[in-house]
Amino acid sequence: MYTHNEVRRNIWKNVKPLSDQQLNQSESTDRWSIAQILDHLLIIENFITKKIKDTLDVPTPPPINKPIHLTLNRSRKIKSPTTVSNDFQTLQSLQKKLNASRYSFESLIEQMTQEQLEQKSISHPVFGDRMSLKQWIEFVGLHEQRHLEQIKEVKANLRFP
Repeated sequence: MYTHNEVRRNIWKNVKPLSDQQLNQSESTDRWSIAQILDHLLIIENFITKKIKDTLDVPTPPPINKPIHLTLNRSRKIKSPTTVSNDFQTLQSLQKKLNASRYSFESLIEQMTQEQLEQKSISHPVFGDRMSLKQWIEFVGLHEQRHLEQIKEVKANLRFP
């Protein structure tokens, strides 16, 4: 299994050859462009960072281990809890924002204790109540891997390099 940083490097490798025009092109009105997928990753990472930060100093119920590996199952469509931007976005701008969100996420993780990672919990929109902070951190990599596969699919369907 990849770490969230390995997955992020693979995302950059896959989108780097694309022009900003290609980045913003979608297959149809009901499908996200690659720029919108990246925007979604930004929104979710910022959301998770905030949720974890808000949880550190408050009591939470003990966590229950969740089957987060199911995140990679793309045969099951999941409605995003966020709305992505329809604005034209450049790779440079998206990369800058995603690098900043990753820095905030990593900085928070570095401050956490093993006890917090294993004993604190937050509800997840798909996996339900009481998911450990440790699993939330693992989820970031799985979530990005899921969307990396989506990026590859969009590139193939639009015949991008």
